[in-house]
Amino acid sequence: MKKTILKAALLLMVLLLTACTKDYKEDDIQKYIREEMGISSFSILEGPVEVEGEDGYTDRMWTVSTDAFALTEDLVFHVYDDHYWGLEWVTNQITDDLAYQKECVLLETFELPEDFRIEEMTDESGRVYRHRIVCGLGRRVDFEKGPIFVKAYREHANSYPTINDTVIYLSFRGSDTGKARDRWLAGNDYSVFFDARMTDEETAEELRKAENRYLMDSISSGALDRMDEYSIAERSAAIQADPYNTEIRRIGEETAAYPGYSYAGWSFYSVPCGTLYRILEMEGYVLTGDWGSFSFVGKDGEVHSFSYDDDRGEIDVEVINAATDLNLDDGTEMETVLIDETLLSMLGTDAETFAAELEAMEGDYYRNLEVSGSAVRIEGKGRELSRLRRTYEKELDALEESLRSYDPWYGLAFNNMNKVYQGLSIRMNSDVPREKLEYIAGKACAYTALCQVLNEGKIYDWTLEVTFDKMVDGDTEEVLKVVLPKDTIDYAKLYKKLR
Repeated sequence: MKKTILKAALLLMVLLLTACTKDYKEDDIQKYIREEMGISSFSILEGPVEVEGEDGYTDRMWTVSTDAFALTEDLVFHVYDDHYWGLEWVTNQITDDLAYQKECVLLETFELPEDFRIEEMTDESGRVYRHRIVCGLGRRVDFEKGPIFVKAYREHANSYPTINDTVIYLSFRGSDTGKARDRWLAGNDYSVFFDARMTDEETAEELRKAENRYLMDSISSGALDRMDEYSIAERSAAIQADPYNTEIRRIGEETAAYPGYSYAGWSFYSVPCGTLYRILEMEGYVLTGDWGSFSFVGKDGEVHSFSYDDDRGEIDVEVINAATDLNLDDGTEMETVLIDETLLSMLGTDAETFAAELEAMEGDYYRNLEVSGSAVRIEGKGRELSRLRRTYEKELDALEESLRSYDPWYGLAFNNMNKVYQGLSIRMNSDVPREKLEYIAGKACAYTALCQVLNEGKIYDWTLEVTFDKMVDGDTEEVLKVVLPKDTIDYAKLYKKLR
């Protein structure tokens, strides 16, 4: 029996390894060279030769030469039957390294300008497939070396007109200073792709885009020494061109309080350490230390210290506002939700009463609140509305505990692990008294719908799918499904089905 199982397992493994791979013949390789690569004059010098990739798969390689590029010597390249893991099983495809071999010819006699070096890039199999030209990046002036390199490369590559369409990968790499304040930029590549046939205007535009990416990263990380090499206008333009960031503003104000300074690129809710140092400096706070690590006495009389040596090197807006009188807003958009009459009725309240309850809550749960006819309109930031949602999640937890007091299996389940509140399942049997059942189910539906609305952060026609389940012989059985607010729950019918 064990041998049979082992044979079956081995057979399954073989099927998985071979079912989605193709057995390429030399005719397929020749067809690929002619039709996919566009080379009609070539000779296969060797192959197939098995080569072991660093990814653990064995590939096959053909060595090919061609005179199609009219070089002083035939160009030699390789074609691969490349095997790799394709998410579910092993698959394969034909690839080649022609671009790399063209680069080898172009770069072999090219004299690199000062401060540039060549790196070889490898794929998952460990094969070299491209060259990367790297220039160290410590200051803005390093980008000025880009046009110098492009001009020198173009003049050289134009001596090879049949292969100068090969794209070159030029990368400006953030220098690793070893300082914590520079860790967000250390090793970052700001890359430009170009070939010798591109115009000066086209390459200049690509270089400008790479520099803007660097500038935005500098701003997002609060690297003052790098930021200060650019004017406020240049920094503002970079921030405004980036849909993922915004200039720092104060609560209740639409215009930037600090043009040229943005929230941290990794969180709309925080400010980079260096940026906070500059803002406090501008506002007249007495600071000890430098922008990489500093302290000051806050409005509460306590000493507050911030540093890039901390995990994130960024400070939450709420922490800043608690320690200062800056009254900073976060970088997210304002959200608006509407608690309509139907939902208020499910909650057992009306617009005036519900609004009064929200106004009585202590804490930051919204920015604006108004009664709009028979509905309540709430405006706030996502984080504030999330706090409000969590207060109702606690109510849902209490309802679930009430159900579990009858049986550990009883409870509430949402349509996935992340509580997106698009659906609700209520598990119980008829040993829960009907009056209790109606109360728990009604409140659970109301709070779940309310959490859905708050979670969406917009005005829309909400719907909530609700199912009721019971336990039958150890299995879960659905007894009723409704979609609120279109449907109504027939509790008499439900209670009867739960028995």
